[in-house]
Amino acid sequence: MTLQLPSLDVVDGTRLHREERAPTGPARGAVLFCHGFAEHCGRYLPLAEHLAAQGFHCFLFDFRGHGRSEGRRGHVFSFEEYLHDFTAARRWATTKSGGLPLFIAAHSYGGLVSLHGVARDASGLAGLALSSPFFGYALQVPKLKVLAARQLSRLLPAFALPTGLDARMVSHDPAVVQHYATDPLITQVATGRWFTETEGAQARLPDAARQVRVPVLLQMAGDDRIASASTARQIFDELAAPDRTFQEYPGFFHEIWFELERQRPIDALTTWLQAHLPTEKAQ
Repeated sequence: MTLQLPSLDVVDGTRLHREERAPTGPARGAVLFCHGFAEHCGRYLPLAEHLAAQGFHCFLFDFRGHGRSEGRRGHVFSFEEYLHDFTAARRWATTKSGGLPLFIAAHSYGGLVSLHGVARDASGLAGLALSSPFFGYALQVPKLKVLAARQLSRLLPAFALPTGLDARMVSHDPAVVQHYATDPLITQVATGRWFTETEGAQARLPDAARQVRVPVLLQMAGDDRIASASTARQIFDELAAPDRTFQEYPGFFHEIWFELERQRPIDALTTWLQAHLPTEKAQ
């Protein structure tokens, strides 16, 4: 895929699609969005516009193999590739925001990448907000499927198979489900190497969490059929951050920022961001 739109250059030469939404008035802070697996940053533009109206300069990008970015769909040879993407996007947001307090807002798989990225380097970050982070699977993956993925990872690492994800598990909102099922920018496949690299990244989460000391907000769907709520709670409890908040939304499906009652978690996110602006905390 050759990008004709504004893009980010990653250390390995991959080019990533990017977007931004700036406030019309003075900016109070900045937010870097990290989307989940299979989706793309365009889905978060309405939320970015909402936060921009509250004074936050918002930055969005597509991970490699997603949306309008370069890369094989649903595939990485190493989880480190996603961390390269995260680092490039964070550098862009930091430079473009001109020293504003920078927050990470990450959903699902973006939360998995972000937690590892923040554990590695939290310099200059004001906080990390997570939506239904993909720290573990909600349902046990069939053993046969796991064995097949591990074999493919070793023998045919870039061979892709359908994910089989039911769009009805993402939200109770019929419009969201319909759009998710028909959006041509949403990836429908994953490779064996992606699966094993994800397994490894999830297994390393406790150690990563113990390195995270910036303020953390974790918003979890109470009826998540994709990401494990109990695993998210376990990792939350491992965080070294003294300032951490866990919010659970009973009955919500995986994409809480796209649910029928989405305004509740969105308002809570907005309030948390505002409360963690350094100038406002000092007042």
